[in-house]
Amino acid sequence: MKRSNSSSEEQGFPQKKANYNKVKEGTNIKEDTYHKEEIIEKLSEKAYGNYNAYYTARRLPKAKCNIDPRIDLLDSALFKDKCVLDIGCNSGNITVALAKKKQPKHIHGVDIDESLIKKAENNVRLVYSLSNPQGDDSEEPFDLTLASHHFPLSMTHMFGFLPMNAPPDFRSTTFPYNVSFKAVDWTKERVEKEKYDTILARAKHVDPSLDADEDLQFRPEHYKDYLLNEVGFKSFTDLGIPSNEDKGFSRPVILYTK
Repeated sequence: MKRSNSSSEEQGFPQKKANYNKVKEGTNIKEDTYHKEEIIEKLSEKAYGNYNAYYTARRLPKAKCNIDPRIDLLDSALFKDKCVLDIGCNSGNITVALAKKKQPKHIHGVDIDESLIKKAENNVRLVYSLSNPQGDDSEEPFDLTLASHHFPLSMTHMFGFLPMNAPPDFRSTTFPYNVSFKAVDWTKERVEKEKYDTILARAKHVDPSLDADEDLQFRPEHYKDYLLNEVGFKSFTDLGIPSNEDKGFSRPVILYTK
């Protein structure tokens, strides 16, 4: 496309001359502060590689439902009456599903993104408010998009969430009191030894077109050897790839056991 020789001011558009990457010394350029802050804000939204509305995007057209098939691959014995840590929990949909259906003693979800943790905390209140007061069948599929429950979603819009008040030292292994969330950089967090029985972590997909590939020293093919020989896991089990996964989400579920 041929660029017009007329200036942007002549065309009625605000002229933006500031180049934030390369500003020549000695030039007196007035920065468009609003535009710059807008760029910074948009970049900060993806500062950690987070995935907002992940469970809305994770669609399962073949199953015609919003049930995450990865949950079915996980033995309930890994969670029942266990202390569970979910690293990189995003908006907490999986964490909440496990807390409700797998009956852990407690499950703690962590994510570096504070905005996602706030959504996770709201999701607990939402699921609790829409649950059957008589109790749900623990084997019933769990809708991770939170769109289908015992009560219609409109109930929370009309009447708000049900209260979840409990004494400060109250401890319960039943939902919703068996789940908690925290915004934290887990790589810098100190953890009590043997505090958790089961730990969940998600693999992150890296765009193969990135030029950093040649500089990577720790690659996916090294994970198994490192976890078994360096970290101290005793066994490795490939649980397979969940069926009915949409394109882009078809990844194996791996179980490492100490």
